[in-house]
Order: sequence, then C-alpha cells, then structure tokens
Amino acid sequence: MRPDYSNYSKAELEEALSSIDKERYPKRLEVILYELQKRNELEPETHKVNQGDEFGLGKQIFVCIGATAIFVYGIYALINGAVQYKGSVYERETDPLFFYLFVGFVLGTGVYCFNYVIRYRIKRAKST
Repeated sequence: MRPDYSNYSKAELEEALSSIDKERYPKRLEVILYELQKRNELEPETHKVNQGDEFGLGKQIFVCIGATAIFVYGIYALINGAVQYKGSVYERETDPLFFYLFVGFVLGTGVYCFNYVIRYRIKRAKST
C-alpha cells in the first residue's frame, strides 16, 4: 500500500523526503517532490519574499539599543523642559506645541521600535 502524500502537510512531506530510500522508491520520491512543489506554489508571495529577509538577533539588539536611546532622549527632554532641533532650542514654556509634538514623536518612535521587536519575537516563537 502506497502512502497518500496529497494529504500530508509540508512538514510531513519534508520529513518523508529526508527519510525515504531514494533508490528503492524512486516513484514515491517523485510524488513527494511534486507535492512539496505544489505546497510551495500555494504559499503567499509575501512569505516567499520575506523568507530570506531574516531579522536576526544582532538587528534586534541594534533596534532595541536605538529605541532605548530615543526613549531616554524623550524622557530627558520632558524632565528638562527643552528639546534641541536643527540648532534651535524649543522650551516647554515658550513653544509648548512643538515641544509636546516632538516629545510625543520621540517617545512614540521608541515604543514602536520596542513593540516591533517584541511582536517579531512572539511571531517567531509561535511559528517554531
């Protein structure tokens, strides 16, 4: 009795491919390769593009360090009541609109970067 590879998942097909006796079962090998090719063609295009684009640990650490620096600058600006931008100093009392917009943008950017890394790590943990 031959296995029905059409009902196998991609992971099961890959396992079957790695464990099959290729010389003894060449027809089964062809069927497995065909089914794997079919599964790869059914994957969304975005997954295929992002497959090689790895957001590795080094990049994650770099983003977290940058996010920390940005976040600390925002807190520092809130405590001191002033921000520097393009050689000018904007204080909370003299220009509150720009001051709070700038601080909000800086803090929001820091939070977004941390959130991006955390969501990526959670997504990777669920996929493995």
